[in-house]
Amino acid sequence: MTLPASVTPPSCFPDDVLCTASPDRASWFAVRTKTRQEKALAHELKARSIAYYLPLFEKRQKSRERIRHSQWPLFGGYLFMRGTPDEKHGAWETQRVVQILHVSNQARFVTELNAVATAMRHRAVRLARYHHLGARVRVVRGPLAGLEGIVERRNGNHRLRLSVEAIRLAIRVEIGVDEIEPLRV
Repeated sequence: MTLPASVTPPSCFPDDVLCTASPDRASWFAVRTKTRQEKALAHELKARSIAYYLPLFEKRQKSRERIRHSQWPLFGGYLFMRGTPDEKHGAWETQRVVQILHVSNQARFVTELNAVATAMRHRAVRLARYHHLGARVRVVRGPLAGLEGIVERRNGNHRLRLSVEAIRLAIRVEIGVDEIEPLRV
């Protein structure tokens, strides 16, 4: 099943997958996909009624005097699914999966995915280097209030880095210094 670039699955299936409690025996997994198979896998999981989250961002490309807008996976090669052992097996059957990573701390993982979703809803995000260097902060004002991450300062700007521990990747968003406060350890 090859998909045209214009066919984009929903980022979340069902829409409230990040907000609802997991049904019995359902766990979150980080699914590593074959190259450029993230959206096709999302379509197949939706067809099988398997819950997933695939953060997508809009990318503008210019070709032959024309600008195209397309949706790209934020974390290339990864999709996050919530399912039972049988649904996990169903993901393998799609032939689009390279590896399924078990997430040991489910609550933290859901918090991290919610942080990514919130950041993407309210600000422009970019991939960032994954590391633990920097000051841990909590956002106390603005649309990102409640998020926790690591702040870094570059060229006079402050950026909040939000990590997804299971895949060792991170994103960053611009943040005002008046929106954050240090976390007490």
